[in-house]
Amino acid sequence: MRVKKNFEIEEVVYSKYCVDAEDGRILYADDNFCNILGYTQEDIRERELTLWDIIVPEDLDEYAKRIGAVIAAGGEAYLSHGLVKKSGESIYVFCYGKVRKCEDGSGVVADIMITDVTAGRQLQEYVEMLAGQNTELNHELSDKNSLITSLIDNFAGGVGVFEVGKDKLTAKYLSHSFYKMFGVNVREVNAHNSDVLEFTAPGYRKSLMHQIRQTIASNTTTIGEHKFLNFKGGKEFFVQACISVLSIRSGVINVCIVFYELGEKKKRELEKNAYNELIKMIVEGSNEYIVDYSFGDDIMHLKKIDDGELVEVDSTEGFFTGLKDNEYIHPDDYGKIGYMKDYLSKNRDTKTVDFRFRFFTEEYRWYRMMLVSIASDDGTIGKLVGKMYSIHEEKLRAAELKKKAELDSLTNIYNHQTFENKVIAELGRKFYGSMALFVMDIDDFKLINDALGHYEGDRVLADVALKLKQISERYGGYAGRLGGDEFSVFIPGISKKEQIEEIAGNLGKDISDMPCDIKHTASIGIYMKSDDEDIDYYEMYRRADKALYSSKRAGKNRYSFYEDTGIAEENLSDETKAVFTDTEYMLLDNYNAISYISDLNNYDLYYINNACKKNLGMQPDDESYVGRKCYEVLQGRSEPCPFCTNNILDNKKTYIWNHVNDNDGCAYVLKDSVGDWNGHRSRLELAINITDVDSTTRAMAERLDNEDLLNVCVNEMAYSNDFNKSCERVLEAIGAYYAATNILLFEYSGDSGKIYEWKSDIATSLSITSRMFLQPDVRKCLDGYSNEQGVFMVDSEMYGGLDERLRLFFGANRIWTAYFMSIKNRSRETIGRLLIINPKKHVGELQVVNIIGTYLGRDMYEKDNR
Repeated sequence: MRVKKNFEIEEVVYSKYCVDAEDGRILYADDNFCNILGYTQEDIRERELTLWDIIVPEDLDEYAKRIGAVIAAGGEAYLSHGLVKKSGESIYVFCYGKVRKCEDGSGVVADIMITDVTAGRQLQEYVEMLAGQNTELNHELSDKNSLITSLIDNFAGGVGVFEVGKDKLTAKYLSHSFYKMFGVNVREVNAHNSDVLEFTAPGYRKSLMHQIRQTIASNTTTIGEHKFLNFKGGKEFFVQACISVLSIRSGVINVCIVFYELGEKKKRELEKNAYNELIKMIVEGSNEYIVDYSFGDDIMHLKKIDDGELVEVDSTEGFFTGLKDNEYIHPDDYGKIGYMKDYLSKNRDTKTVDFRFRFFTEEYRWYRMMLVSIASDDGTIGKLVGKMYSIHEEKLRAAELKKKAELDSLTNIYNHQTFENKVIAELGRKFYGSMALFVMDIDDFKLINDALGHYEGDRVLADVALKLKQISERYGGYAGRLGGDEFSVFIPGISKKEQIEEIAGNLGKDISDMPCDIKHTASIGIYMKSDDEDIDYYEMYRRADKALYSSKRAGKNRYSFYEDTGIAEENLSDETKAVFTDTEYMLLDNYNAISYISDLNNYDLYYINNACKKNLGMQPDDESYVGRKCYEVLQGRSEPCPFCTNNILDNKKTYIWNHVNDNDGCAYVLKDSVGDWNGHRSRLELAINITDVDSTTRAMAERLDNEDLLNVCVNEMAYSNDFNKSCERVLEAIGAYYAATNILLFEYSGDSGKIYEWKSDIATSLSITSRMFLQPDVRKCLDGYSNEQGVFMVDSEMYGGLDERLRLFFGANRIWTAYFMSIKNRSRETIGRLLIINPKKHVGELQVVNIIGTYLGRDMYEKDNR
C-alpha cells in the first residue's frame, strides 16, 4: 500500500534577522520574527538573545560547522534545521544565510532569512504513521518484514537493524550473512554490548555516525563507504553502507543498514537479483532514482520502483563522454557533471552535485545526484552507483528567498546594499571600461505624500522604478532604490555623452508624463567613467550625487554631468545674449533696492547703483570699485563666495534666492540674471532687504517652536515611568523640530551600550550601522572634535578632515549635516550622545537641546541606579 500525504497550502511567512558572526548575537529582527518564534524586539534586547539560544541542541554541531564554512568562504548557504520558540516548542525552518562585512569595517555579520516548514498537522499524521498508529500500514510492514527476512538471510552482504543512541549503535537484528561477513558470532557481538560501532576501524566511527544523522535529518536513503574489522582474520576491509530510517517510535529511532564488501565480489553481486531486490526494499515508496553507470560501456542507467518492480526508466549512452551532445542535461551544468565524472574515475570517494535534467521532452528541473565510485581489488574504478532525486521546489524556494533579500519590497528593483554590491563587482571585472552612473530623486516628492497620501506616493515610486528597470535591462546594467525617493542606474559599456544625454532627457520626460494629480519631475546627476580611469564606486557615487545637487540648485527638472558642475556657460550666440542698456542703468540708479553688475567669469565689478553705494557708505560719484572683485567689495571676502550663483545661471532664466549678508547681518531676497556689458558676459543682481519683516516673524515662530519642544520633552520625561517610551517621544519631538531624517541617542555602558532611534517616513534605519559610535575609540574621537559645551557640528565640506571611519559612515549613509550633543551626568562625565542627522532647520537655539540633554542624562542615571 502507498501512503499518500495531502499537505494544505498555507501562506508562507518569512522572517529576516541579522546576527554577529563572531558571537552569534542577534543584532536585528523584523516583526515576523515574533510571529514565527514568539520573541519580541524587547525580548531580544533584554535577554541579549543569541543564535545559539534558539537552535535545537541536536542541530548545534552541524549548524556551527556549516556556518563556520560559510564565514570562512565569505559566501551564502541554504539549510534546514530546528529552532526553539519562546514557548519552548520546537519548529523546523528552511534557512537562507549570507555573510557580509559591517559597513564600518568593524566585523562580520550574517543576514538570515527563515520560513517555518513544520506543517504541524501533516507532520503529526506522518509521525503517527511511522509510530505504527496506522493499523493497515503496520500489517503491511509486518508482511514486508517477513519478505525482507527471507531475502536478507541469504544475501551475500550483511543486513542489520540498529537502535541509534548517542555515540552508540545497538544491534536489534543481524542477518546470518552479517555474522559471516564480519567473522563473529552472537556471543562475540553480545560481548561488545551489541554496539556495531566497535566493529569499525579506528577513525571511521565518526564518519559512520555522521552518515546516520544525515539519513535521519533528510529522511532519505544514504550511501557511504567506511572501513571495518574482520574479527577472525583481523584484517581491515572497506564496506559500503546503505542506510535508511526504519521506524521512529516514542523518540527511539531504528535504522536499517545493508553492508557490501567492496571488490570483485561486489562487482559480481551487482548483477544478481538479490541486489535489485535490496534496492527495491530501500527506495520503495520514495521518489528517488537509482543511478548505475559503467565506465566500460559508458551507459548511464536510471531505475525506479513501479508497482513493486524495479524498472529502467532511462538509459543514456555517452552520458559523460558526450556531454556537449547530451540534450538531457542543461548546458550550463556540463562543467559540474564533467568534473564529478573525472574526479570519481580517479578516486574512491562520494560526490554530490545539483544540476538541471529533463526526461525526454520535459522542461529542465533541478535534481541532486550522489554517486559513489566502486573499485575492484586492484584499485581499478569501473562503476559509479548512487541515487538521484528532485530538489526543484527546494531550489525555487531558495531562489525566492534570495530574491526577497536582494530586492526593494516596494519597487521590486535592487535595494541599496545589493545595488552597491552589483556595481562594485562590475567595476572589479574591468571588462567594459567606460561606464555611467545616474543618481536621481523626485523633485518635491513630499508634496505628493502630504497632498495625496502615501498610497499615491508609493505608486509614483513604483512607476519610476519600473522605468529605471527597463533602462537598466536595455543596456545590461542595474537599477536600485537608494532610499526614500532616491534612485540610481548603472550602465556599463557606454562612452558617448550624446547617448547618455538622450537617455537622461527621455527619462526626465517620461517621469514628468507619468499620471499623477500633482505635477512631478526629477533631478538627475550623472558621472561618466572613462576607459582608463581607476575609480571606486563610492567616488563615482559622490561625483554623481554632486551633479544631482547641481541640478537641484539650477532649478530642478533637469540633468547635470559632474564634469560640468562649476563650469560657466560660454560663447553664447548673439540671438541668446541679453544686453544691459543705458536706460536700464538710469532706472537702477533711482531704484531703492540694491543692484550691481559683475563679470560672470572673473568677478570684476562694472556697476553699482546708488542704493548699493549708500549701503556700503560710499558717495554717489565714487567709482573706485570698478575693476575690483564683487566678493571683496560687497562681502568682505578674499575669495569667491561659496554660495555664488555664477556657475548655475542661465541666459534664458532668472534665479531668485535668499541670503543673509555676513557684513551687515541683514536678510535679502536676491534676483540674478545674465546679460552683456560692453561685450563682457555679466551678472545683474537685485537685492531687497527683508530683515525687519522677516526677523520679527521668524523670531516669534522660533520662540513658539522652542517652547513647544521644551513642553513636550520635559513633561514626557518628568511624568513617564517608562524610559523607553519617553525616550521614543522625545526623539520624535526633536526630529520634528529640526525636520531631520534620523535622531539617534547613544547610551554608553562600559565598552558598549544601547541605541535608541527615531527616523522619518522616508529615511532608512541606522540603528545597526551606527553601532560604531558605541566603541570607546570612536567616543574618544568625538570628544576631540567637540567644543567645551560638548557640541560637534559637521557638514559635507568638512569630510576631508574627519577620521576615516566617520567619513565612510557619513558618506555611505548620505549624511550632509549632523549635530552631536554630549549627554553628561552630575559629575560632568559623558554617558551618552545625541545625534541629529540631516536637519532642514539650522541649529537655532542649541540651549534648548542642551536642556533636553540634561533631562535625558538624569533619566539615564536614575534608570541605571534604581
